[in-house]
Amino acid sequence: MQAIADLQAVALEQAAADWDAFSAVVNCLRDSHQINGIFCLTPQNQPIFLEFAGYLKTVAQLASRDYARLCDGFDLTAAEIAAKFAAKPPAL
Repeated sequence: MQAIADLQAVALEQAAADWDAFSAVVNCLRDSHQINGIFCLTPQNQPIFLEFAGYLKTVAQLASRDYARLCDGFDLTAAEIAAKFAAKPPAL
Protein backbone atom coordinates (compact mmCIF):
# COMPACT_ATOMS: atom_id res chain seq x y z
CA MET A 1 0.00 0.00 0.00
CA GLN A 2 2.90 2.34 0.69
CA ALA A 3 4.24 1.82 -2.83
CA ILE A 4 0.87 2.87 -4.24
CA ALA A 5 0.83 5.98 -2.06
CA ASP A 6 4.39 6.83 -3.10
CA LEU A 7 3.56 6.47 -6.79
CA GLN A 8 0.44 8.60 -6.45
CA ALA A 9 2.58 11.31 -4.85
CA VAL A 10 4.22 11.79 -8.25
CA ALA A 11 2.48 14.56 -10.18
CA LEU A 12 0.42 13.24 -13.08
CA GLU A 13 2.32 15.34 -15.61
CA GLN A 14 5.69 14.23 -14.25
CA ALA A 15 4.71 10.56 -14.38
CA ALA A 16 3.46 10.97 -17.96
CA ALA A 17 6.63 12.80 -19.02
CA ASP A 18 8.83 9.98 -17.69
CA TRP A 19 6.58 7.22 -18.97
CA ASP A 20 9.23 4.54 -19.46
CA ALA A 21 10.54 4.70 -15.89
CA PHE A 22 7.09 5.19 -14.36
CA SER A 23 5.48 2.32 -16.26
CA ALA A 24 8.43 0.01 -15.45
CA VAL A 25 7.88 0.57 -11.72
CA VAL A 26 4.12 0.13 -12.05
CA ASN A 27 4.61 -3.07 -14.08
CA CYS A 28 6.73 -4.56 -11.28
CA LEU A 29 4.12 -3.58 -8.70
CA ARG A 30 1.32 -4.95 -10.89
CA ASP A 31 3.10 -8.29 -11.34
CA SER A 32 3.59 -8.57 -7.58
CA HIS A 33 -0.03 -7.61 -6.96
CA GLN A 34 -1.29 -10.22 -9.41
CA ILE A 35 0.80 -12.97 -7.84
CA ASN A 36 0.11 -12.30 -4.15
CA GLY A 37 -1.48 -8.92 -3.55
CA ILE A 38 -4.91 -9.80 -4.80
CA PHE A 39 -5.32 -12.03 -1.76
CA CYS A 40 -4.93 -8.95 0.46
CA LEU A 41 -7.66 -7.02 -1.35
CA THR A 42 -10.68 -6.51 0.88
CA PRO A 43 -13.85 -4.45 0.60
CA GLN A 44 -12.28 -2.11 3.16
CA ASN A 45 -9.09 -1.38 1.20
CA GLN A 46 -10.38 -1.75 -2.35
CA PRO A 47 -10.96 2.03 -2.69
CA ILE A 48 -7.17 2.46 -2.53
CA PHE A 49 -6.70 0.16 -5.52
CA LEU A 50 -9.61 1.62 -7.49
CA GLU A 51 -8.31 5.15 -6.93
CA PHE A 52 -4.85 4.01 -8.01
CA ALA A 53 -6.32 2.51 -11.20
CA GLY A 54 -7.94 5.87 -11.94
CA TYR A 55 -4.62 7.63 -11.34
CA LEU A 56 -2.86 5.21 -13.71
CA LYS A 57 -5.53 5.73 -16.36
CA THR A 58 -5.05 9.50 -16.18
CA VAL A 59 -1.26 9.21 -16.42
CA ALA A 60 -1.56 6.90 -19.43
CA GLN A 61 -3.97 9.27 -21.15
CA LEU A 62 -1.65 12.22 -20.54
CA ALA A 63 1.20 10.18 -22.04
CA SER A 64 -1.01 9.10 -24.98
CA ARG A 65 -0.51 5.46 -24.00
CA ASP A 66 -2.84 2.51 -23.53
CA TYR A 67 -3.81 2.13 -19.90
CA ALA A 68 -5.41 -1.33 -20.00
CA ARG A 69 -2.23 -3.32 -19.32
CA LEU A 70 -0.92 -0.78 -16.82
CA CYS A 71 -4.13 -0.91 -14.76
CA ASP A 72 -4.65 -4.64 -15.16
CA GLY A 73 -5.74 -6.06 -11.82
CA PHE A 74 -5.72 -2.79 -9.91
CA ASP A 75 -9.26 -2.00 -11.07
CA LEU A 76 -10.88 -5.16 -9.70
CA THR A 77 -13.06 -5.21 -6.62
CA ALA A 78 -12.79 -7.77 -3.84
CA ALA A 79 -16.10 -9.28 -4.99
CA GLU A 80 -14.85 -9.63 -8.58
CA ILE A 81 -11.70 -11.42 -7.43
CA ALA A 82 -13.66 -13.73 -5.13
CA ALA A 83 -16.04 -14.57 -7.98
CA LYS A 84 -13.16 -15.36 -10.36
CA PHE A 85 -11.58 -17.76 -7.86
CA ALA A 86 -14.91 -19.35 -6.93
CA ALA A 87 -15.57 -20.13 -10.60
CA LYS A 88 -12.33 -22.06 -11.08
CA PRO A 89 -11.87 -25.62 -9.85
CA PRO A 90 -8.70 -26.25 -7.85
CA ALA A 91 -5.65 -27.36 -9.82
CA LEU A 92 -4.73 -31.00 -9.47
